[in-house]
Amino acid sequence: DGVDQIFGNLAVRHGIKFGLAGTLSVLIALLIRLAEPKWALTRVFVLMLAQYVGAVAEKSLMRIVGTVAGAVIGYLLTAGFEQQPVLYLSLVGIVVGFGTAMFGYTKYPYAFLLAALTFSGSVSLSTPSAYLAVTLASSTSCGSVKLRETLP
Repeated sequence: DGVDQIFGNLAVRHGIKFGLAGTLSVLIALLIRLAEPKWALTRVFVLMLAQYVGAVAEKSLMRIVGTVAGAVIGYLLTAGFEQQPVLYLSLVGIVVGFGTAMFGYTKYPYAFLLAALTFSGSVSLSTPSAYLAVTLASSTSCGSVKLRETLP
C-alpha cells in the first residue's frame, strides 16, 4: 500500500524516468566516447520538461531534426562562404532570422528554434564546424533516444 502510494505519485514517476534516462544517456555517451558526454544529460533534462509521453516524444524528434539541420547548414555555410565575409555574414543573418521567424509561425516551432541555436553555435565558435556538428547531433540523438526508451 505504501509502495503504491509512493509510485502512484506522478512527480515520483517523472523523477524516476528522468534519472533512468539521464543515467542511460550519459552511459551511452561515455561508451561511444562522445567528446562532451554531459551534453547528452543536458538534452534529457530539457526534453523532460514536457511531462507527457506524447509531448516528450514529439519534442525529442523535433530536437533531433532541428539540431541536425542547424549543424548541417552551419557546416555547409562555414565551409563554403567563410572566406567571403560579406556574403557569409549576410547568409548567417538570413538563416538565424528565418529560424527565429518560423519559431512563431509554424506547427513545429521547437525544431526551428533548435536549428537556429545550433546554427548560431556552429558558425560562431572556434571549434571546427564539422566536429561541432557531429558532437551536437550525436549527443542530442543519444539523449533523445534513451529518453524515449525509458518512457512507458
